[in-house]
Amino acid sequence: GKFTSGQGGVNLRKMFIVFQFSVSVALIICSLVIQKQLDFIHTKDIGLNKEQILVIPLSSAIGKKYLSFKNDLKTQTGVLHVAASTGVPFKPEGTNIMFSETPDKKPINLVINNIDEDFLKTYGIKWQEKLPEADSFDKIDGKVILNEVAVREMDLKNPLGKKIPFGGTPKEVVGVVQDFNFMSLQSKVTALALSPVKDTSGALMMANGYLSVRLDPKANVQQKLTDFAQIYKAYETENPFEYFFLDETFDKLYKYEDRLANVFKTFTFFAIFIACLGLFGLATFTAERRTKEIGIRKVFGASAASIVGLLSREFVWLVLISNAIAFPFAWYFMHQWIQNYPYRIELSWWIFALAGIMALLIALLTVSFQAIRAAGTNPVKSLRTE
Repeated sequence: GKFTSGQGGVNLRKMFIVFQFSVSVALIICSLVIQKQLDFIHTKDIGLNKEQILVIPLSSAIGKKYLSFKNDLKTQTGVLHVAASTGVPFKPEGTNIMFSETPDKKPINLVINNIDEDFLKTYGIKWQEKLPEADSFDKIDGKVILNEVAVREMDLKNPLGKKIPFGGTPKEVVGVVQDFNFMSLQSKVTALALSPVKDTSGALMMANGYLSVRLDPKANVQQKLTDFAQIYKAYETENPFEYFFLDETFDKLYKYEDRLANVFKTFTFFAIFIACLGLFGLATFTAERRTKEIGIRKVFGASAASIVGLLSREFVWLVLISNAIAFPFAWYFMHQWIQNYPYRIELSWWIFALAGIMALLIALLTVSFQAIRAAGTNPVKSLRTE
């Protein structure tokens, strides 16, 4: 509880303030970068429309009757499209990996997904190029559609009409779709083959496939779920009705990033709080130590604003030094972190500027209370303290 005037004590306090604010600024930058990366992931155009899609996994029993089940779903109001497939985006189960070859015999991994005629329009997947016959699903049954990555990796020049090895049987390429993220954004778009299958026997879905239902945005989702469950029970009595929404599945892929963002926000709050306590203590100590000086300055006509500026100036320098220390460390660690993502933001200068300005404003707000209090003290009372 005693104030000492030794210069060593003051310098030690200033060193702690610089350290505390360096940590705070670094944490602010990390929080901003992580949140910006998360926003980028959630808003990036992934090449398909994941909103308003309800996915129903099919058991083996209902898979044999999936065509009737699908037609019953399509007749429901509020249902725009229904598609069947062996795999759905962000759920690798149901897709197969096949080793194909480029013209120079270089093997590549090719993800295969069997689809029906409604898959592309249900997911809003766009064509890059296609043969005229691709508009008639009957004519492309048993053929293959590639994405742009597959065309590049297989080094196919003018791929339309060419035949590629496909499970030991050559299949004709009838179209190329624009790349879309079938997996998470934590990995690049992979080579993908969509195999159109006009299935009338239920063989397509016997291996636990999926029905993807695109709902009208105006539809009552809870009511639709109730209706779908009743229809499901008519076909499947042993297993319960299960479903998931595609956009929620997409968001769950980034649980780690969400937790990390929350952790950094919490640590940032506590680091700033502790730094402000230290800064408030140092400001109180400085104002007490310079009580006589402030009184003399006021007697000679110094304004309250100039006194506040005088007391605040040295703390501004401390925060600026903290920024200079924190910026390179934060840049290095965040640069290393975002390298884990093939689709990532740029470490823009404004993130660092914003963090520095935030720290400076927080420091000024913390110091201003003591500075204004000291500046408003009666100089007569100040000069009588010694």
